[in-house]
Amino acid sequence: MRRRRTALGGLCLLILLLVACVPPSPAGVTMTEEPEPTPIAPTSPPAPTSAGQIGSQLLYVQGVTVSTLAGDGNWGYRDGPGPQARFLGPEGLAVDRQGNIYVAERFGNRIRRINPGGTVSTLAGTGIPGYADGPASSAQFNYPFGLALDGAGNLYVGDTFNHRIRVVHIDGTVSTFAGDGTAGYRDGPTLQAQFDRPTGVAISASGVLYVADSGNNCIRAISPEGMVSTLAGSGERGFKDGPPDQAQFNGPQYLVVGSNGNIYASDSVTFELRGNHAIRRITPAGIVTTLTGTGLPGHADGKVADVGLSLPSGLDVDAVGNLFVADENNQRIRVITPEGMVYTVAGVGVNGYADGDGPYAAFLNPHGVVLDDKGRLYVADVITSRIRVIQLPEMFIGLPPSPTPDPYAGQNVIKIGFVDESNRGSMTSAATGNAVQLAIDEANAAGGVTVGGTRYTLALVRAQDWVQPPDAGAQAAARALVNQGVVAVVGHVLSENSMAGAEVYSPAGVVMVSAVSSDPRLTQAGWSTVFRVTSNDAFMAPVAARMTYEQLGLRRAVLLGEAAPHSRTAMDTWQEAFEALGGQVLGRFEGEDKFLEEVMLQIGDLVPEAIIFFPARDLSIAKAVQQVLDTNVDAVVIGVESFSVDPTFLAVLSDRGEGIYDAVPGVSTASMPGYIDFADRYRSARLAIIPDPDHLLAKFNPFAYDAANVIIAAIRLAAETSEVTLQSVAAAMETFRDQPFQGVTGTILFDEFGDLLDQPVYFKRVVNGQWVDVVP
Repeated sequence: MRRRRTALGGLCLLILLLVACVPPSPAGVTMTEEPEPTPIAPTSPPAPTSAGQIGSQLLYVQGVTVSTLAGDGNWGYRDGPGPQARFLGPEGLAVDRQGNIYVAERFGNRIRRINPGGTVSTLAGTGIPGYADGPASSAQFNYPFGLALDGAGNLYVGDTFNHRIRVVHIDGTVSTFAGDGTAGYRDGPTLQAQFDRPTGVAISASGVLYVADSGNNCIRAISPEGMVSTLAGSGERGFKDGPPDQAQFNGPQYLVVGSNGNIYASDSVTFELRGNHAIRRITPAGIVTTLTGTGLPGHADGKVADVGLSLPSGLDVDAVGNLFVADENNQRIRVITPEGMVYTVAGVGVNGYADGDGPYAAFLNPHGVVLDDKGRLYVADVITSRIRVIQLPEMFIGLPPSPTPDPYAGQNVIKIGFVDESNRGSMTSAATGNAVQLAIDEANAAGGVTVGGTRYTLALVRAQDWVQPPDAGAQAAARALVNQGVVAVVGHVLSENSMAGAEVYSPAGVVMVSAVSSDPRLTQAGWSTVFRVTSNDAFMAPVAARMTYEQLGLRRAVLLGEAAPHSRTAMDTWQEAFEALGGQVLGRFEGEDKFLEEVMLQIGDLVPEAIIFFPARDLSIAKAVQQVLDTNVDAVVIGVESFSVDPTFLAVLSDRGEGIYDAVPGVSTASMPGYIDFADRYRSARLAIIPDPDHLLAKFNPFAYDAANVIIAAIRLAAETSEVTLQSVAAAMETFRDQPFQGVTGTILFDEFGDLLDQPVYFKRVVNGQWVDVVP
């Protein structure tokens, strides 16, 4: 991942850690005006408060600043000056002696380079997923992940889905260094060896290349003589320290080699939703110990034995042993000192994007990190599609730790909860969290809530969901919010997480209003305090079927979905409605991560007019659509809330996405009665971590804003007649089953289940490479 270097430019011969507990800014404060960006490092406003961190021990390194080196925040592919460049999922990073930054672009299937002046260019890869050696301009990669530079300047790449280690040579050619391309496990000569989804790579001073073989749950070593061996890991998935053949990993992801020869591995992999949430240490002899982590997510700072991480990803280490970690699910950059202490370098802990001082900066799934010789730590911020740079202080000087103070101390508060979702939901929760914050800020600016003559401030309390296991993670977040005394919650984002959270909220009497989740089981499970301000799939799918039949005039359809209850429910209701109109469903097929080739052959033989895709959590929708397009079936491709919610979809399909439809819940922004005014207020508030309410990732903002305002209206109704309690707020929510609430998205009136009485649905279509609303 990196070359050997002096520590922070040779300035840190004696390093101690300067820490301070910096409180987040008050929740009701409107952000200051955002300054104009500079050519290399634009400055953004501070991130919204993460009041859910009240009482947590967060120890921030003083004197840290975060800025943006490259990327305009939009997913895509564009070389040029840093602020104008675009990336498709920046992942692993490396830096050379001249200060060039190398970026593995996992969704773009390219290797990019940022020169010391900040200009981005393409080093290797066509952008088309595949496998091809040769000139860099025609070479192909498939999900390139980790990077490592050797002393001669050759760049090694963990080419994950090609199951190979590739090398980009200094002469501009790409070759295969190790792996025969078969997903498997075999030691031996490099080109006969087998790997299973290799991710991180790191090279030692003696020229040994180490590989995080994530699918095999082990660490492999490639000698300078060209032999592959297993350094550590029995191959069995688990969490166990010990000798090489007994140690267990659960998806090792990134690697780095310290100056003492020890190898450090982040033991967590995201594409299978697993991991030990730990940093493991492997000696050159293969003995494995755990540096920090218990197997469960954690987020507080302190001694390594007492704290934890949540899906740690990128790693780098300086010459004196400070180990820098991209703590992905916590949206922070952490450092583990040689003395065994964990501190936060940067990140407020809220999903999003904001530059500035370390405690107020925001990240959205940080992955690769690399340290240069001038004390700059570069971060691949995956979902914001930017390369960030953290300027570290010249020296770290220790101060005694102390807890983060309560930002609401001395105030009367009524708490509303929100869950920051990790990974698949993080891009949406970053935007919806802003809208909830705006609703609360506006309510506080209008006087808050008065109860019995006493003014109360509304406070947004946030909790972080986990990825694995999803039910336990959602329920842990829900319990955290309930324990902090919230009266209601907006969320969660993912349907499975919402249903798991409802099992905690409703028995506790806490109202939950969903702005995103669409699974009908959420409201039909009998929880009396659960509501939804957008359409559910049981309603949306039949409407989409009618639109397909009547609006598009299509009669013969094939249905494709994920092998999961959520997808099957939508498929069932779509098929029933379509056939009732006279349409014909020719076949239904399910896939795991993709569809089998024989399924594609069957689809071609059926000659459908329409191919319908249904919601998926683990199935790669963009790749599945590519499979269909590769069959050259003359059919219209239509999603049921499957395509436009994924920011990588158009980038992966490129011009092949033209003309594709997606049925989405709600109404178009042009049809929302209050959208224009809402968008103006949203922009004026300067809360936008996701830059604009019209941005793809901000699609659910108006619904989240309405969800928060329905809750606030219920709190005010409760305050008029009694004290604000869980019971009085839940009772006030019942009034909106009979008395409509006028929101930005339209009239909100709940039915007996807590769903909207009127659940609108409309089409989006790809026109000239962009999603546009198709309004009948």
